Amino acid sequence: MTTLKFVLLIILALATVPAGNWIGGMLEQQRVESAFKELREQEAKDTAYLAGFQAAQEAERDRFNRLNEARVQAALKANAELAAELGL
Repeated sequence: MTTLKFVLLIILALATVPAGNWIGGMLEQQRVESAFKELREQEAKDTAYLAGFQAAQEAERDRFNRLNEARVQAALKANAELAAELGL
């Protein structure tokens, strides 16, 4: 009877190994899916931040270009007036 119990315990142990592997694999899959979900959420946040940052950079560039154009036009006008006064 002792040998039979021993054999049954070995069979039971061998039967639980695949079940344990399956459960471990399932838990690992859930962990990986959770990590990828967090990664996708962070990518969406990064994309939104980058879009806002780029829009702000473009707006700043456009303001600078308008200001620079106004300065150039003012300098050209001043030069034209000075040339007119000097008769050039």
